[in-house]
Amino acid sequence: MLYHLAYPLPEPVRAAHMALVADVAKRFRIRAEYKKVEPHLTLKTPFEEVDPDRLGALDTLLDRFAATHAPAPLAFKGFGYFR
Repeated sequence: MLYHLAYPLPEPVRAAHMALVADVAKRFRIRAEYKKVEPHLTLKTPFEEVDPDRLGALDTLLDRFAATHAPAPLAFKGFGYFR
């Protein structure tokens, strides 16, 4: 199974992103595939984990990291995607 680590975009950024994508999709007659994935910032590209027990350890590690590090400011320039 593939997993990825992502940070969901907060409101009002999420709503603005969704409105922009919907407008572009309508103008260029693009299928609504974009609705399947919530707007997010990718922290780790897709990876495969075959041992589900290790996912619990990853969750614990991320919780520990979040508890001991202050939030950092984010600045966006351009965009990208993975295939």
